[in-house]
Amino acid sequence: MFLGIDGGGTKTRAVAVTRAGALAARAAAGSINFHSVGWAAARGELAALLRQLQAQAPGALESVFIGNAALFEEAAPEQLHRLTEGILEAHCLAMESDLAIALEALEGDGSVAVAISGTGSMTAGRAARAAPLITAGGWGYLLGDEGSGFHLAWKGLRAALRGMEGSAPPTDLTAALFSFAGVNSAASILDVFYHPPMERSELADFAKRVLSCAEAGDAAAIDIVRQCTADFAQTVLSLLRKLPDAPRLGLWGGVMQHSVLFRRAFCDAIHARLPQVEAALLPCAPEVGAVFAAFRRAGLVLEPHLREKIIAQCCGSNI
Repeated sequence: MFLGIDGGGTKTRAVAVTRAGALAARAAAGSINFHSVGWAAARGELAALLRQLQAQAPGALESVFIGNAALFEEAAPEQLHRLTEGILEAHCLAMESDLAIALEALEGDGSVAVAISGTGSMTAGRAARAAPLITAGGWGYLLGDEGSGFHLAWKGLRAALRGMEGSAPPTDLTAALFSFAGVNSAASILDVFYHPPMERSELADFAKRVLSCAEAGDAAAIDIVRQCTADFAQTVLSLLRKLPDAPRLGLWGGVMQHSVLFRRAFCDAIHARLPQVEAALLPCAPEVGAVFAAFRRAGLVLEPHLREKIIAQCCGSNI
């Protein structure tokens, strides 16, 4: 079997397929980003992931490719060994950045890039399959993450409070804030967010309320979406200009996938500067891109019909 793993910032997803391209198993677990959760927790989540997979499809693994948000390049042998020892064995085993497997989801050997907007945001690209990975953004919620769910949420929360106090025009975001916090008085808001401090991923969930308000026509929410997409587009444009020709741009992450409004505004901002860039959602999830990488690492040619079969088996037609 061939196993692809996407170890993102908050979740890890995996799919296993046979050599003939049939879906054998899929699983999900918590983050294996050893920089953010620590080695012990990362190994624990990887072990949980493998238990799920083996329960569905027991047997030897021929090739495994792991994308890990902890990395910006291929893992050093000691990193790979430290994460997988005693948990994961395969004839061929490799680990690289989670951005690399997102790029693998884009077919072809030419210039490609990805723009990912989830809880955080980042963009990456390469001039050709064997070319080095280049990145922009990815500085985290304190220093960057423009156009991310956290960025949308933070701006939305501030607009909600300013609208409530009258230091900015009234906005539906204020009612959305009270609903999100589960309170009916302003005096209770501080406790919800500070005692104890709300987790970043939980806070970023308010982005859904911001996008919902924007879709309903709220002026403050629409302006936030416009600002966030413009900011992220500038980051992505800085990377696209470093790539030859007209790179294909794949879009991914919870915000990109689930908000047509955000995606259209982002694409409009890109095309205003680089109209020749083809931008669309990735044809398959990054863990499927990791499967493609696993085939290549095993020295196998991924024929178009096999690639299409794997996408159909693992993603269906709804991506």
